[in-house]
Amino acid sequence: MKARVIGLLAIGASVAFPAAAFAQAPPPPPGSYGGGGGGGGGGGPVMPVRQGIVARGAKIALNAAGFHGADVEDIDDEQGRRIGFGFGVYLVYALNDQLSMQVEALYMQKGATFDSGDDKLKFDYIEVPVLGRYDLGQPGGGMRPFLVGGLSAALNIGHELDSNGETQDLECVAGTDILAHVGGGATLPQGANALSFELRLSVGLVSNIKEDPDSNCNGSGDVKNNVISAFAGYEF
Repeated sequence: MKARVIGLLAIGASVAFPAAAFAQAPPPPPGSYGGGGGGGGGGGPVMPVRQGIVARGAKIALNAAGFHGADVEDIDDEQGRRIGFGFGVYLVYALNDQLSMQVEALYMQKGATFDSGDDKLKFDYIEVPVLGRYDLGQPGGGMRPFLVGGLSAALNIGHELDSNGETQDLECVAGTDILAHVGGGATLPQGANALSFELRLSVGLVSNIKEDPDSNCNGSGDVKNNVISAFAGYEF
């Protein structure tokens, strides 16, 4: 399973970060995302607006996952959140001093719990978010907050039910997902590199239940992913 996840992440990264897609920009000051001046009444030299790749990084995530949709209560009215993990890589491509595109390739654990946690639906995904990013404050300073929002495509690579320690594969689970994301965080310069922290809400736009007549799957249920994620990353 680990080899499969690593292989799919490598494919996702090659799709998300093609070498010819972006021109490499010289590295900006840590946490600046595109250069900029010394701010306010400072006295530092004013740097030109920068464009291109201004940060690459790796991140880990702690996920609190559940479901939403019209048919969720039909599954069980004691739904809880599955606590899972995630990891991946990302890059930031600056359009100007404030606006950027953030592209990621992630492995993410999702699902939900039922019956007071005795039953766990475990879904695993390879996900490629494409996000717009707006950095607040003046570039070239210290800690810099940012906002992100966008969409992702996800590939389901695992779906099972864990009931009292016994696992079984699930039928009728859709193989792909489309999600909307909104979140915010901050970068903190660390010498020539930076730490990044972010809180993100991810909401599925399509149902997890697939339509497949051969498997008696009618695809009529409205059960979508809903995930709150806390990310910590290291940028270089």
